Amino acid sequence: MLLAILALGMTQSALEAPAGVAYDAEGLLYVSWMGSNVITVHRGVEEVRRIEGGLSAPRGLAFDDAGRLYVADSGSHRVLVFNRSGSLLRTLGGEGTADGKFRAPYGVLVDARGNIIVADTYNNRLQFFDGEGRHLKTFGALGDQPGQFREPAGLALSNGSLYVAGGWLGRVDVYDYDARTLSPTFRRSITGFWVCGDVAVLADGSIVALDRNNGWVGRWDRDGNEVKRFGGGSYGLFRHPSAVVQTPSGELAIADTGNDRVLLLGADFADVSRPLLARLTPSSATVEWRTAPEDESPSLSLFRRADRHNGEHVFQRQVAAVGKDGAASGSVGRLEPGSGYVVQPQSTLVRSIDGSGESGRLRALAFATEPREGEKTIL
Repeated sequence: MLLAILALGMTQSALEAPAGVAYDAEGLLYVSWMGSNVITVHRGVEEVRRIEGGLSAPRGLAFDDAGRLYVADSGSHRVLVFNRSGSLLRTLGGEGTADGKFRAPYGVLVDARGNIIVADTYNNRLQFFDGEGRHLKTFGALGDQPGQFREPAGLALSNGSLYVAGGWLGRVDVYDYDARTLSPTFRRSITGFWVCGDVAVLADGSIVALDRNNGWVGRWDRDGNEVKRFGGGSYGLFRHPSAVVQTPSGELAIADTGNDRVLLLGADFADVSRPLLARLTPSSATVEWRTAPEDESPSLSLFRRADRHNGEHVFQRQVAAVGKDGAASGSVGRLEPGSGYVVQPQSTLVRSIDGSGESGRLRALAFATEPREGEKTIL
């Protein structure tokens, strides 16, 4: 059964494109919002403060043992270091291809000796720095062989192993890692991704990684054997998920970037059922959804796609249905021919707040009505 699912982003104002998640030693969740140039700090689901100013498309986040926050600030091609109160201490890098410079870094972490590892994404390499920000080593180059990269993204360290989400290589590369020598030795890869955006190692040694472009999260055992893939289910389809971290309670926090939300869900990817299209005619539809008996008031909202004059589209609310005892059903008539519709479920088991305010984007079911003769439908 689902442990929890929460979405963050509308405490003070609409926030867009979360791209990094990390917990500090006190259990506070830090979220970098790439589209809003802000980092929010949460105790549970409550936003307690923000870090603003001087950020440009912030992505990966990490902490060192002293509680300092490291931010891969991809838009400024730097790594920013903040103290516990959110004041800027120093910066690393700047745009360039020389050692010590970056081009859109996506990932950052700090090892047990205080060395800083940066995924220098558009330079297709990793860079290593000491705790004072002095460049120590550059590793890797563009290519598809072990020790080579194609836009590396997220990073993880666990028990002497360095995990690199390989971006467009479509894999996670695992290296033996010694913080004294900073000389990663290739061990193996986990493959099967289109674009691998991030990787995390859980407390039990299992591995979780994201396929950013295919929109799923997967889990592997410590030996690299696949256990399960999950594409969002009742929570709505993932859209370009970019970051994942294990929560202090053992769940997963996932930055679902394209849906402008952060999800907290059980690490076993347990799911309730998805809404089903029970009946569809050219002018009406009936949608049914069953969750669980302890869910007292599940509900469904139906949205119709409406085109704007500039070629973009929005989803306009058509109908809402509220159920009870773990079941919801909604019917709507007078549907527009050739129109696309999406369904958003709400539940005490599946809570969702859309950071952008465009609630139709959190969809778990989509369908289209038949077009008029000679026309087409695009969903």
